[in-house]
Amino acid sequence: MRCLITLIFAFVLAIDTQQAFADPKCYVDRKKEVCFPLGVRSFADGVTSFFEGSPATKFATARVVTKTLGEPDHHETEKNGPEEPQNYLTLGCGGALTVQFRDNALIDVPGPDLYVFEVGKDVEATRLAISTNAKSWTDVGTIKGGLAAVDINRVATPGQHYRFVRLQDARKRCGSRWPGADIDAVGAIGSVAVANGRLSVAASQGLKLTPGRIGLIFDASGSMWGKLPSGKTKIAAARSVMRSLAAKLSDEASVGFRVYGHRLPSRPKDKSCRDSELVIPFGPLDRGQLVRAVENVKPKGQTPIGRSLALMSGDIGADHGFSVIVIVTDGIETCSPSAGAEYFPPAVVKSMQERGIKFRVNVVGFDIESSQTREFLTHVAETSGGSYFGASDASELEKALSGAIELVYLVQDQQGATVFEGAIGSKPVDLAPGRYSIKVLGATEFAIPNVDITQNVETRITVTEGGASPIIEKVPISSTAQ
Repeated sequence: MRCLITLIFAFVLAIDTQQAFADPKCYVDRKKEVCFPLGVRSFADGVTSFFEGSPATKFATARVVTKTLGEPDHHETEKNGPEEPQNYLTLGCGGALTVQFRDNALIDVPGPDLYVFEVGKDVEATRLAISTNAKSWTDVGTIKGGLAAVDINRVATPGQHYRFVRLQDARKRCGSRWPGADIDAVGAIGSVAVANGRLSVAASQGLKLTPGRIGLIFDASGSMWGKLPSGKTKIAAARSVMRSLAAKLSDEASVGFRVYGHRLPSRPKDKSCRDSELVIPFGPLDRGQLVRAVENVKPKGQTPIGRSLALMSGDIGADHGFSVIVIVTDGIETCSPSAGAEYFPPAVVKSMQERGIKFRVNVVGFDIESSQTREFLTHVAETSGGSYFGASDASELEKALSGAIELVYLVQDQQGATVFEGAIGSKPVDLAPGRYSIKVLGATEFAIPNVDITQNVETRITVTEGGASPIIEKVPISSTAQ
């Protein structure tokens, strides 16, 4: 196969010594080879925004934005129906996606500079723009038809590093089951490595930080009687783990406990799908009450995740700071599983956001074997900015639940775009040099502005009460654990 570009190693070395040690890698797309001098580092590794077009695909597996990150991984099959996992994002008619290069940047080199891996027989018409800051955009034009190799020479500023690429469907094909462009990966052929800095955020000793409210939604559908490989039923394992979780929760936590599927059998379905009860209203943590409530749960019915989320939004209210909703489930939504249904979970999440409720949903999937179910639940979580945690046994469930209630912080750039989020006290993160704001989400939100990240230096922030006078240390990365 003929490579679309020439690997110009002398040019690469002149740009950045790190690139001399990169492993170039080639990929096949539409029976042609596309080569990237920086290999896997060449691809977008962050999503800054996604606007889903209308109509949108109804397949949850094609609505997960993180599938556009990293190297291309979609493989065409003879049958590409809803039961086939899709390793790409369908934009929807007129939809728009903005991705970011964090550890590299797009630059103009001789020949093609950018490649969009778009799934399907032909590249669907998509408008493309590039930016240095995700605020001011340079229009590149429309990609369509054959190979999606793009030369930015006509519009690029010589020597400029572009960190953001925006793709917007041009509304040319909106009648299929996958309306709009289908994006697998975005890679920079013209690419320069970026020497990053590092950031870590921890709480000062003895400081207890908690979300405004912790809402627990517990699955008591009939399938929770199923057995794990250990022979223990899933409901028995979940009860044990919830007892452990209750012991770990902060005394300052305000906890609400909602259960679905525990009062009515699965038939008749319409009645079972309305079975969702706030067993413990939000208030100061009462560990004994929470443990007793969990022990009394008897699985019976359907899985109305969306209805329970909608009801939880009323339980939480809008004036309690940033809250975390944790759904513990062993299966997919059975009552409103399709887009357009009254309580379709992703739509419920968006409705809550529009009403100004500050929250995120973390989903703990317990003993879920179906990849389609895992991806649907991941989509529910990521729509809110939350995460999916998988667990196959009691020990993994305990670990997942602990992670799901951790307090998070956001790293935002000067344009207000979130470039990273992590748990307080988690491992350090690499960031491109620049000035950022750190936002801690909790009962009282606060920000630490003007945090400068510099090359080859770890910035260590220790959060103090209310965010006042945080402790900031600068340590050379060479002297820290790699």
